Amino acid sequence: MKVLALHGKQQNAEVFRGRCSKLTARALREKVVTQFYFHDAPHTLPLKDGDQVPMRTWYLRQKDGRIDENSLEQTLTELEEVWRTHGPFDGILGFSMGGAMASILASLPNRFPNLTFVLIAGAPDIELKNVIDPKVQSLHLVGLDDRTVLPKSSHALAKKFRDARVAEHELGHCLPMKANHMQIYLQFLQEMQHVCGASILVSPPAHLTSNVNSSDVRTDQPPRPIVKEREVAPLHYCSSDEIAALQSEEVEVLSAIYPDEFQLIPPGTPYSAKLNLSSEATAPAKKGDLCASFHIKLLLELESFEPEANEKFPRQW
Repeated sequence: MKVLALHGKQQNAEVFRGRCSKLTARALREKVVTQFYFHDAPHTLPLKDGDQVPMRTWYLRQKDGRIDENSLEQTLTELEEVWRTHGPFDGILGFSMGGAMASILASLPNRFPNLTFVLIAGAPDIELKNVIDPKVQSLHLVGLDDRTVLPKSSHALAKKFRDARVAEHELGHCLPMKANHMQIYLQFLQEMQHVCGASILVSPPAHLTSNVNSSDVRTDQPPRPIVKEREVAPLHYCSSDEIAALQSEEVEVLSAIYPDEFQLIPPGTPYSAKLNLSSEATAPAKKGDLCASFHIKLLLELESFEPEANEKFPRQW
């Protein structure tokens, strides 16, 4: 089976490829998919501080919030060419806005023929001009703690598909990659492989690899020093609606890139507190809202060139 992969807003193909590496490597290794094709959205967004390349979006919006039809048609025309030259594709993997685009393509069988399934996560409901092809099967991942695309919006999109399968998870705005989620994906892909009648003969490319296995990380190390107890992060407020919108987009991007490591911090949380997602932790929406505070866990991997040093100091801390 061939699968077209569509990234979210404020991402690009390379970022999405990295976030999906565990799924793609497993699906290719088990020969349920022959190819994942990642494509950049045609519309670029202004560079933000720290960006080296522009992030992308599948369509633009007018001032009243409605989708700009010209930008959407430009995207559809480009994806038609991708479908002809690199497809046809049996399925689409879409995250967030990419999931919304997958739904649009599923409603246009004459332009995107032979589409059998979509697998989408964190996708918002979207107004469609056409009914989704009833032959297209779907799996929807819905984050119960998703504050970027609310669960009710993702559920509303799922209702536009016939016999949609919905899998809820406890995380936020992400394509979850834990073992139980991987099992759901692979079972669905195996069923779709049977539906497509695909004969998988191609071996996976070597450059697609899975993420670090959490079971390999040492947990018996002494605790690291922490900052003073009860030292609380200062509160800052958004000075304009524009700043609030930019912060909300930043939260969406970071939660997509680091789905397991990223956490929004409730206002007034001490630096040293054990961080858990809370209903009080939300991205700002308008002027006067509290700016977002967040935490990203990092794993450092250190290795010496001297074997005896590696024995004394474990390679993963």
